[in-house]
Parts: sequence; structure tokens; C-alpha cells
Amino acid sequence: MLSQKLYQTFTDWAAHHFAEREMNSLWRWIEDYLKEHEEKEHFSILKEIMVRLASGEPIQYITNRAYFFDMQLFVNENVLIPRPETEELVYFVADKLKHTIAPSILDVGTGSGCIILGIAGQIPDARCYGCDVDDATIEVARANAEKYEKDVEFFKADFTESQNFDSLPQMDVIVSNPPYILESEKGVMSPSTVFEPYHALFSREGAMWAYEAILELAMKKLKRGGLMAFELSEYHVEEVLSTIESKQFEFEQTEVRKDLQDKPRVLMARKK
Repeated sequence: MLSQKLYQTFTDWAAHHFAEREMNSLWRWIEDYLKEHEEKEHFSILKEIMVRLASGEPIQYITNRAYFFDMQLFVNENVLIPRPETEELVYFVADKLKHTIAPSILDVGTGSGCIILGIAGQIPDARCYGCDVDDATIEVARANAEKYEKDVEFFKADFTESQNFDSLPQMDVIVSNPPYILESEKGVMSPSTVFEPYHALFSREGAMWAYEAILELAMKKLKRGGLMAFELSEYHVEEVLSTIESKQFEFEQTEVRKDLQDKPRVLMARKK
């Protein structure tokens, strides 16, 4: 058990920076983190944590950990911090696959690997692939897969260049939490997102840029009857629906699922 003095030092400081509920949540993160270090280091580590918290840095990056399902994933500034709402995407995909034998699944823009690792945990016989555009990001995903002994083939690829996927088999599922936030929407984002990789959050060319590029990839690599599953921005649901149902793409059985906060969060459709 950590010393009362340590706890008092943190709460005296945090009371001036955070609401009580957030302060208590942060302490639980810090407590778990400190238990992994020598007691003689605790006060110096706590001081550093408080300095970084004061700058707005997320506790997940400070402690290099984030929780997703029952996993404690390694995270750093090269990957997006997994969000609880993204668990809904995993739940819905796993539910759709419960009667599919050894499905092949591609996670586009895998980041920490949270989505594909979550699905692999739900569907043990799945053949899993994950891609991202950055080597450092892929290293994080591979480390998380190794920790949980999940057989996922991670590789570097830009999803706008479909030739990067030529060597892959046809997929039963393509899943993605793409960058969909617009520059104009920065004002509704948490200030802490400035610490996260820009390319993982913000769309390069309008709200539909990433969705359209991944749909183009799906037209090439998704099996007939295969499932396309996206995480959605609540601000662009109708645009994504209109895009996936357009004559440009061949999808049907479109479905939007809401998250626990009753916000549209997951879009799924079948390739014709």
C-alpha cells in the first residue's frame, strides 16, 4: 500500500486542477503505476507526473498504458489513445462473426492494435491483419499483440494506395476507426488531444476523405457478402451513409448502431 503522505501530496495539488471525480480516477492510475516502481522513487515519479498532468498531457501517455476490454495496452505519442466507445465497434463486429468459421479481418489504421486485438480475443480462430502508415505505430501494435499472444500480421501501408494490399487474401471483414475530425471541429475536442498523433484524428481532405479511400480498398479486397465496419463521427452520419449507399460503391444492408451514450457510433454494411 502506498503511503498516506504520497496520496495527500497528490490530492492537495490535484484539488486545484481537477474535479473530485477526475482526481480520484487519476489517483487510481497513478497508484497502479507507482506500485511497479521502487518505493524510494515514488515521490520523484509523482512530481514528474504532476508536472506533465499540469501541461494537459493525458495520463495514458504518462503511464504508457490504456485499458481496452480486459487488456492493458501499451500506448505512447505514436498512437491514438483507445476510447471506450470504440469497444462498441468490436462488440458489433464480433457479434456479426459469431457463426463465421476462421474469418479473415483487416483493421485499417490499427494504431495501438486495440480493435483487431479486441476482435481476436472474441473470435479466437480469426485470421487477423492490421496496417498503419507509420513504423513506430506498428511497433506499438506488435508489442501489444505479443503481450497478449495474439497472432496478428501487422504491416506498414497507406490505405489510400490500394496496391499496398495486393498480397493479402480477400477479407471477410474490413474494419476501421478512420481519421474523421475536421479542423473546424477542433473546438469541441478535449484540449488533451493535441498530444495525440494528428493524422490519426484529423481528416486530410474533408469528412469523407478517409471513408471513401477505405471503401475503395474494400471494393478491391472485401469478399462478396463481406462486412465493412466503421467507427462514426456523430456529426457526419448522414454523409457517411450517403457515401456508402451511393452508386460509386456496391454495399447493402447498411446498419448504424448507437453507443452507450445513445450516439450513432458504428456503421456496418455488406458488399454486394
